[in-house]
Amino acid sequence: SNAYVIPHPCFDKHVIAENKHAIWKGLLQRIGGKVAGMIIIGCFGYVNENKRPQQTIQAVQNLINLGYNVKLVFWGNSNISDFDEKIKESLQDRIFITGYLSHDEYVCALELTDIVVNLRYPSMGEASGTLCEAYKYGKAVLVSDINQYKEYPDEICWKVPVGRYEQECLTSMLKYLIDNPKVRKALGENAYNYANNVLSP
Repeated sequence: SNAYVIPHPCFDKHVIAENKHAIWKGLLQRIGGKVAGMIIIGCFGYVNENKRPQQTIQAVQNLINLGYNVKLVFWGNSNISDFDEKIKESLQDRIFITGYLSHDEYVCALELTDIVVNLRYPSMGEASGTLCEAYKYGKAVLVSDINQYKEYPDEICWKVPVGRYEQECLTSMLKYLIDNPKVRKALGENAYNYANNVLSP
């Protein structure tokens, strides 16, 4: 049988109503605020085990141990039993799960996030709408080096190998992007251009 690659469409940026400032303020309260120089690492959508949350949490723990001023935010609900309680046990002031977001809240969350982590393993080859929208908002993105993610150019996202050194590689990539804001910006700009030129309907 024939196989076809059909790009996931990425539409124009959503225009937020006049209450954008209030939405930002509400989101910042939910994640304990954001001070100057802080990097917010975000994961979007429902939290499932196949999105590698434990690997991401450990990578952020590694960064904190190295003295980095970071927060990890799971922007959405969790499908993992007692996930909220589990993350509070270790890094309650650095890791947050927001619960369901309205569309305006979701867009503001994308704007607030500095680096997006979109890991997935195992995978059925499905596309990710939140990943494409992260590209549209010019975000630096880390994905798993498997299946559908391999179709994206290396210039728009960095690919984390799944397996033995996954956590170490994720930590190193996050560290490099934090240490090199110009690289982080360039990766985001490449992603934005890709979204406009390839993913736009």
